[in-house]
Amino acid sequence: MPDGFHFHRNNRVRLKSEFNIIFSRGKKFSGKHLYIYIAKNMQCPKIGFIVSKKGRNSVDRNHFKNQIRNIFRVNIYQLLNNSFVVGVKPGIKKLSYSQISEDFALILRRARCLKQ
Repeated sequence: MPDGFHFHRNNRVRLKSEFNIIFSRGKKFSGKHLYIYIAKNMQCPKIGFIVSKKGRNSVDRNHFKNQIRNIFRVNIYQLLNNSFVVGVKPGIKKLSYSQISEDFALILRRARCLKQ
């Protein structure tokens, strides 16, 4: 796989302090199946995940995170340098990859986080 398609460590929101900064300084945008907190970041695009354990097992939670991580990885060169925390709403288990991808893209267009 080409180097540009890897999901690098510097593209991950991992620390609790990073999540807290995004929640406090960022804005929340909601779609039909996802919601995203977006905060300005001058280094590179970063993404973190919130997936509730309520009503979901670990297989489902990891499946959602992998799908969203892949959508982010494929579209990383179209994104502005912002930090994103993505959460999933109930009912996402029934959706296909393309439906999740469309919802993610719709939220990013609405938030004006894509390069022109």
